Amino acid sequence: MENAHFKSSFDLFLRCVSSLFLKGDQKVLFWILGCGASDMDISMDFGTPEPLVSSCERQPPIEEERLSREYYLGAKVFTLMPDYQTLKSTSDLKEIGMNTASIVFTIPFDDDGAIRYPYSSLGLEFIDVDDHLCQVGNLIYDLKRDGMDVFISAEPHYYDKDRWMELNPDWSGGPPKLTSFDDPEIISSFTQNVLPIMDKFARMVERYKVDFAAPISEPDKYFGTEPTNAFMASVLPSFESFEGKLLWQVYGGEFLEPNWEELQYRYDFRGYDVMGMAVLGCDSPRENWDNYIQTLSGWAQDDGVPEIFHAEFGCVQVPDSEENAQENLHHWFDMSDEYTNALIVLDAPQRSEESQGIKGTWLEDWIREIAVEKGLLPNTD
Repeated sequence: MENAHFKSSFDLFLRCVSSLFLKGDQKVLFWILGCGASDMDISMDFGTPEPLVSSCERQPPIEEERLSREYYLGAKVFTLMPDYQTLKSTSDLKEIGMNTASIVFTIPFDDDGAIRYPYSSLGLEFIDVDDHLCQVGNLIYDLKRDGMDVFISAEPHYYDKDRWMELNPDWSGGPPKLTSFDDPEIISSFTQNVLPIMDKFARMVERYKVDFAAPISEPDKYFGTEPTNAFMASVLPSFESFEGKLLWQVYGGEFLEPNWEELQYRYDFRGYDVMGMAVLGCDSPRENWDNYIQTLSGWAQDDGVPEIFHAEFGCVQVPDSEENAQENLHHWFDMSDEYTNALIVLDAPQRSEESQGIKGTWLEDWIREIAVEKGLLPNTD
């Protein structure tokens, strides 16, 4: 009888093909082929997967009023994560005369232009948009408690860098932009999907008395020129209760093209408190950035924008010639110093040896010179 039972069981095995069935994070051996209901009765209850729950606890609102400074000198430090920046703390910023930290709120999008979580960025993990806002809000809280003014910019980022590189192994164009998909519907989808997030973002930055906020930094880079004015006008209602200053930072890639005058697109800055320039040429030809500065500042003045900033300034990559880079930075700083009241220098994320950082480099020495000139550091000469 034992042999007969073994033979019957073995026959059943031959009629059934096993396969690994994946549900959630569980791998379960499941008989799927060749077995009828009369052969065996299988009942499996996988249960409901536990939802991801944020452990972030929001800091209380900042009650103190915003400061008013004659000059804002700072660095774009993204999330101030030590493994990514050369400036790793507010002490590092203050030591070179800085009073402002520029950070980012990245907004993850997928191939359809939908907002996509969970998401990781610059060393941080975010379960959903509320968790993301909580973590960034707590960073702002800490910066404000350390006596720093805060400039925050929202930026669309593709939700999965590794997946993008798998699908586009020859890609060398930096972080994927919405324009990379060459599909206006994706841009339209994102600009609609992001509006509810803008409402939450605006409430968070007012809760922590952020000084300057850009709804989407360099929208012309992420959306292309044509949808930009419409989008930047559409987000203004979200920030009606924001009592800081609303900033429009311009990428202006067309100014770097040989036929830039033909490609020029007139941005509409009305409704914004600050027009922010992003002069990141370093050792690029001066003429391109001269045109950029002069044209944009003229438009901002025509549109009645109260302030003009250098919202991002410096180098992305280590320049071929530090001497030429310093001469250029001095030139662009001097030509606009009369009507700008802020200089935010890029501390490029240290992804490679070619990334231009601030601390311990010639750029730190250059910033110290500006800090002394603006009375933010004592003159030791």
